Amino acid sequence: MKQVVTEVEHLRALLDSLESRETKNSALVEIANIYGSIIEEGDASRAYVALFSSLDQIEQIANEHFIGGQKSVAENAINELRRLFGLEASRHPYNDYIGVRRTHIATVRLVFPILTDLSFDLISLQAKLPDAISEIQRFKDRISLHDDVSDQLKTVLFAQIDLMEKSLVRVQERGIGEFRHSVFTTFGRIYLELRANSEVSDKTSKEIVDDFLRIYQVFEAGGSLLQLGAPVIRGLIGAPG
Repeated sequence: MKQVVTEVEHLRALLDSLESRETKNSALVEIANIYGSIIEEGDASRAYVALFSSLDQIEQIANEHFIGGQKSVAENAINELRRLFGLEASRHPYNDYIGVRRTHIATVRLVFPILTDLSFDLISLQAKLPDAISEIQRFKDRISLHDDVSDQLKTVLFAQIDLMEKSLVRVQERGIGEFRHSVFTTFGRIYLELRANSEVSDKTSKEIVDDFLRIYQVFEAGGSLLQLGAPVIRGLIGAPG
């Protein structure tokens, strides 16, 4: 069963909520409050940052997913969303903003459906979640066995891996973009830390990276969430031996 990417659903809910209401807030503050209520973030400033972070994540996924004319339409939709929710909104009271931007809002709603093509298989992901968590723990256990990886480096790697695991567990609520970003960041951090540490042998580095790619394969099997990004990793190093 395919589910539209969570960040896209959040944005659709925000668009659907853009209508006149009893408030003296600026448009920027009110938009941040509305989006915060959607993503369950009580701080308006953090909600506003999260809104644009979601747009960045959607843009990355859309750039990998769409080609040709569809890609242009998706890019236009994202750019219009950025314009609609940009800092210029802070210049107007919310209800004035809704009146001035009514045509722009209608235009964004017209082009928005292209983004709903970005979807993932939630049931497959949920089915693979126990396997993925078990594989992450085995990965940490195998890192612990390497004598040439210092305790300090192990602490750094484990902290990054734990962040990735947390983003996996809450992917349905927080979105695929955060999870994808966490996976690629974790891989990059591990790869660079190993390359920068002269005490870690080439053999150990290769074994650790290969072990990570095995986790990555479990993620791919869980709803094909990361297949679009596979060249990012596999273009850097080969598949597990």
